[in-house]
Amino acid sequence: MIRQDLKKNLVGMNREFRYRGEEQTRVETFSDAVFALAITLLIVSTEVPDRFEDMKLFVIDIIPFGLCIALIIYIWYEHYLFFIRYGFRNRYIVLLNTALLFFVLLYVYPLKFLAKLAISV
Repeated sequence: MIRQDLKKNLVGMNREFRYRGEEQTRVETFSDAVFALAITLLIVSTEVPDRFEDMKLFVIDIIPFGLCIALIIYIWYEHYLFFIRYGFRNRYIVLLNTALLFFVLLYVYPLKFLAKLAISV
């Protein structure tokens, strides 16, 4: 749904470039689901606060959480631009896309801890 609105309004698109991937493919739909799952894993990994002190720590953790979501959304947006610009539909691109999605899911938890560490320093 978001992807269709972006395409319709030409968000991030250069009007002088001939776009080849205007139809959404199954690879893109699957990729969108994996990016959504990565953000869901960030949310699920947070603990429900039991005390007021834990609630304060939770509020402080909102900043690293926002940074992690911003990084995932940036990768998703570049992924979107790649597929709409070039519209590749071959085995090599599917393999590379699978590797990208694997690494996105693999680094969700370390990304959250690194963001917390960067904010605390």
